[in-house]
Amino acid sequence: MEDTLIKKRREQRQIFLRALYGLVDGRVDLPIQLLQYGPLASQLGLSESDTARVIEVLLGSECLVRLPTTGALALTHKGVLELESASPPDVNEHSEREIQLTPEPIVGIKAAAHLPKILFVDTEPETVKFFKERDYPVFEADMGFKSGKKKFIHPPHEVDLIVCDLLTPACFDSFSWGPGKNDNYQAKLVPIEQVNNVFTEQNGKRRYRYTVVHESQLPKYSSIFSSRDVLRAIGEAGVPFLLFLNQEWVRRITEFPNWFGLRWSFNSTAATTFQINEPLNRLLPELETKKLKFKLALQHAIESGPSPRVTGGRLPYPIEPTSLITNSVNDVFAQVVKVGKGSIWLIPGTHDNAKVIELIASRLEAVKETFASSKVTSNLVRRADYAIPTTDTKENDALIDVFISHSSADAKIAEALIELLKSALPDLHPTRIRCSSVAGYKLEGGTNTDDQLRKEMRTSPVFIGLLTRQSLQSTYVLFELGGRWGAGSQFTPLVAAGLRMSDLRPPLAGLHAHSADLDTDLQQMLEEISTKLSLKKVSPAIYDAQLKRLVAVSKEFASTSRETKLSSKPKLKQVGDVYYYYFEGEDVPYCSVCYGAKEQLVPLGKGESFLGGFRRHCLNCKNFFYEKPASHENKGGSTPTSQWS
Repeated sequence: MEDTLIKKRREQRQIFLRALYGLVDGRVDLPIQLLQYGPLASQLGLSESDTARVIEVLLGSECLVRLPTTGALALTHKGVLELESASPPDVNEHSEREIQLTPEPIVGIKAAAHLPKILFVDTEPETVKFFKERDYPVFEADMGFKSGKKKFIHPPHEVDLIVCDLLTPACFDSFSWGPGKNDNYQAKLVPIEQVNNVFTEQNGKRRYRYTVVHESQLPKYSSIFSSRDVLRAIGEAGVPFLLFLNQEWVRRITEFPNWFGLRWSFNSTAATTFQINEPLNRLLPELETKKLKFKLALQHAIESGPSPRVTGGRLPYPIEPTSLITNSVNDVFAQVVKVGKGSIWLIPGTHDNAKVIELIASRLEAVKETFASSKVTSNLVRRADYAIPTTDTKENDALIDVFISHSSADAKIAEALIELLKSALPDLHPTRIRCSSVAGYKLEGGTNTDDQLRKEMRTSPVFIGLLTRQSLQSTYVLFELGGRWGAGSQFTPLVAAGLRMSDLRPPLAGLHAHSADLDTDLQQMLEEISTKLSLKKVSPAIYDAQLKRLVAVSKEFASTSRETKLSSKPKLKQVGDVYYYYFEGEDVPYCSVCYGAKEQLVPLGKGESFLGGFRRHCLNCKNFFYEKPASHENKGGSTPTSQWS
């Protein structure tokens, strides 16, 4: 009798704490007033004395705290962690014994003949310990989203199963953003015990203050293996990847972690009634029989995905997503994605993820044969719904990864840039680079140049604008830069041949530009491109020679190509004001001041009307050149025009 009473009171506390958690969505910063938890306790069947006893014990165990000014209750971190790590009580079957799950054979599913090798990526130590204690061959890898550091030394294609069970992600304070704080390339990680559930609303979505670290913010040293190697293990070696959509990390992402080059986005919701579809219900019937239970209500539906991590990029394997868990309004809470020979399984967190992993590991043959079954095809999500580029269409063959906008006069600089990219990013295939002035990277014969360049300029994930004084005079370059900037797409300005960032005018002046004359700028640019394309960057020692060559060529052009040094003094023809004349050239006018100072021929910019006359500007020496007012040169009094305007 006494044991039954103790069990009943323990379950009352769990049920009440669980209800409070749901009331504030697990937040520790929201007060819970008596008018809220009083009726809630009544709905749970708790009397006033039961409620008082439950609250007193929860306060004493530090799962709740009472606010001194209002008397309201609030969850504590300890209460949240204790609740989320515990299985829920079954209020209808208090006497039911705990069900012990063991990998059992299922009709039609052949069990594994040996303990499979499992690679755990960014996974909680408790989960890993579970399998080590059972003598599984276990390997661990850090990709940075749990520890904030990368350490990946075991080949992912040499295991039977890859698993990610992340509960305590590496987070930074997204409210602390700007110079000297967190930014796109660095972040100060917050200890997990300080992470809370504070959030703001933006466009109808919650943005949590403490956000999962972005890949670009992780330390820049290279690990042996990367997300690209994981994708190859899945697509070519057929290794399944099991990813638990634990709400502890899903609700805190603004960028899907780069575990395998694919991404998803999620919507916050709540679902207590849902349907488990093929092939998950056949592979894990324990989910339908309630031997395994999902945590709380399912709180995150897949909004979009899978799609390539790089916008406009393509995958080396065809992919086919299948909805595993849905509700009556077609929200999708779980998915399996066929990727080449393998598959990625996205499943909501359960109360015993380790048991789920063990069951999957014992049924790996069935996992690998999933898409051979005709039953699955009826539940396939159409790939067109996700706009996934694949390798079997002519249009995608035309897509490229890197577009270099440049002037033909700067072809040598562009060629040195390509050699650097190829050396630093060996997985960047030459056919995925477009540089219209460099042999091997030009358009094919017979191609409609304007249409093809327009499409590639618009869709390439990486767009490098090679900016020199020559390129800023090129109509095509200005057109490409304007189109990319106007579309709001990624744009990497790279100033070269002596052009300085301070020389740029709006809107280019508003963009952060790298310099081809600086080693540090080129290193940062390579890191950004590596992250954007999800390609592994090799050690700097490997591409050091190509980097130095690019710097040398850029500096060489600063004294030759950019400002052409003349072997003899040109024939001068005065154009403009008597004191500030400029040279008449064959194609464009040139600055006389720069020639007089260093015998360098610097092209002037396009002119503009000014005080009834006309003027031009030199980006190098900053001087303005004024043509004589209209009254001096034409009797009709109209504003003079220029042959170069």
